[in-house]
Amino acid sequence: MAQRSGRSSSRPVRPSGRIPSQQGKKRSAARPAQVPTSLWVRRIVTGLGLLLIVALLIWGIAKGVSALTKSKETEPQPQPTSAQPTPTATATGAASLKDGETASSDGIVDTDGRVRIPACAPADLTVRPSVSGTLVGQTQNVSVAIENRAGVACSFEFGQIDLKILSGDETVYDGSKCQRDRTSATLLLVPGDTWNGGLSWDGGLYSGCTPRDGNSDGATDPAPAGTYRVQLMLDGKTVGDERVFTITQPAPATTEATPAPSESAQSQGESQQGEHE
Repeated sequence: MAQRSGRSSSRPVRPSGRIPSQQGKKRSAARPAQVPTSLWVRRIVTGLGLLLIVALLIWGIAKGVSALTKSKETEPQPQPTSAQPTPTATATGAASLKDGETASSDGIVDTDGRVRIPACAPADLTVRPSVSGTLVGQTQNVSVAIENRAGVACSFEFGQIDLKILSGDETVYDGSKCQRDRTSATLLLVPGDTWNGGLSWDGGLYSGCTPRDGNSDGATDPAPAGTYRVQLMLDGKTVGDERVFTITQPAPATTEATPAPSESAQSQGESQQGEHE
């Protein structure tokens, strides 16, 4: 029986005779990369922008620190406490202080411990009138309360205060327009304390300082019954609030008649007189 011979897998492969081309190797060789000029310009601009931003941030931080430092330097520093009284910034205290002086409730103290009492400033005083009604022809009394609102003791002449009486738009009496002799008490006003005194009006009508005498009897005409206002004057200027009061007409005096003796009582008296005889 004939045997078929098959192709052996170990048959040698005949070379094709092709030689590997060198062209692929030449194409695969890398050339040095060239960066476009526009890309360099963009990088430079971007770098300069970053540097500018960093510079602005540093400048802003430096300015902020400088401003904060200056604000702390300008803040008022706490003053050390001392035993000396603190002057009160009022018209009486601050305007009268000299070098080395301090203001206190007792007055103004100099460096040697001596105390002087300044005059009271009108702006530091509170003046309040108080009045009640009266009768026609009688004296009207007005109470006056004066308070020192400053922090310094001061002196005040009570004679500086006058009365002004008004009825509607008419001035019935103005003491500040009259020259008259009057006693003036010098007051020592301690801060916070109130002094009470009094003024009076005789209840008459005046034209300036001349008394009115309508009936020529030599007496000042009395102010008629009605409603009046009182205003205090300090050195010729109004001070405090005005007050309203009323002058009332007094009731007419009544006289009681003595009753005449009756006829029975008269006859009884005659009979008694006859018996005694």
